[in-house]
Amino acid sequence: MTTIIRSTVGFALLAAVVATSALGGVVFFDESFDYDRDRPAAGEWLGNIVVSAGPPAWAALTIGTDDAGVWTTKLTAMTARAVNTPCDEVTIDGASVEFMLPVMSAHFSGRVSADGQRLSGKIVFEAADMGEGTFEFARTPRATDLPEPLAFSGELATPGGNLAMTLVFARTPGGNWVGVIDVPAQGLTGLPFTSVGRDGDAITATLEIPGSGVQVTAQIVEDEQRLTGTFNQGPFAVEIDFRREVDYAVPTMNRPQHPEPPYPYTVRDVTVEHPDGHTLAGTLTIPPGAGPFAAAVMITGSGPQDRDETIVGHKPFLVIADYLARNGIAVLRCDDRGTGKSSGSFEGATTADFATDALAAMQYLATVEGIDARRVGLIGHSEG
Repeated sequence: MTTIIRSTVGFALLAAVVATSALGGVVFFDESFDYDRDRPAAGEWLGNIVVSAGPPAWAALTIGTDDAGVWTTKLTAMTARAVNTPCDEVTIDGASVEFMLPVMSAHFSGRVSADGQRLSGKIVFEAADMGEGTFEFARTPRATDLPEPLAFSGELATPGGNLAMTLVFARTPGGNWVGVIDVPAQGLTGLPFTSVGRDGDAITATLEIPGSGVQVTAQIVEDEQRLTGTFNQGPFAVEIDFRREVDYAVPTMNRPQHPEPPYPYTVRDVTVEHPDGHTLAGTLTIPPGAGPFAAAVMITGSGPQDRDETIVGHKPFLVIADYLARNGIAVLRCDDRGTGKSSGSFEGATTADFATDALAAMQYLATVEGIDARRVGLIGHSEG
């Protein structure tokens, strides 16, 4: 018996920001910034990614170390649905930088320039049809890291209700302006604007994304205690009246729903063979006990997704799989074809093609010991 559970979720205000390509890219400042000569790669970087000779897409990169002194990188790249996404296989050796973005199986390798102001290199994708790409970042401080940032908080009146938001602007030592946007309800923290300009009391901030680009056109008034103007995203426009937040602190992501080991169930990394030759890398969770258990294949929404359907810090498929496994239902969730550790090509694949991936996953589940082949179902989200 096959059961199909379908769920659709409306796009949030900035959902299109996470899913849409950018054109034009970032224009670099004619300004140099201080950095640690012993750790030239460390810091905040803002720049452009170009894939297969396409248009530049803006991206932001944070390179640092964790509490144990281990190098870490976090990448924001709208075209890859990555927002402050931790990268794997990080190797920093002086000015040399290497890391891998799991959701796209994209390997970045490059070097910091001799003056410490640029980081550039190439991108190699595991999926052969993706070709290669290049990247160039400029050292660019976040507004929240500069002295005397101007933070303004308020609520947008959206069709779905009020949405809390903070806009933060700051002036660099060389007189340029930078800014970030926080939307805590959507898990967006420190998302940098691609350009910010201030002329007297007037300020304009742009997040350059065609079709859904964000632009704030406003006035800073009342001795810099109030921000009034208009917030635009695509066809959506609303007046803003935000107040200065003197004690602003960078929001921290709290994901208490993410399960942590040890788990009361079995977790296996598995590989599903597709009859067309590609493989789907996945995680199978099996409840405790003898079984046989009912099971579900999770199907992701549109765009290249990993097995957890990770987006802006959330891992909804991980959370659902954990709940079901704790309640007697096995779950198989896989990286999309051409994504993460799965082979094959995502580009050019149709919904019908993805349906064959789901079928292959169902057929695999039916062969697993302890799974009741008569009770294998599907749980899909959005396009899934």
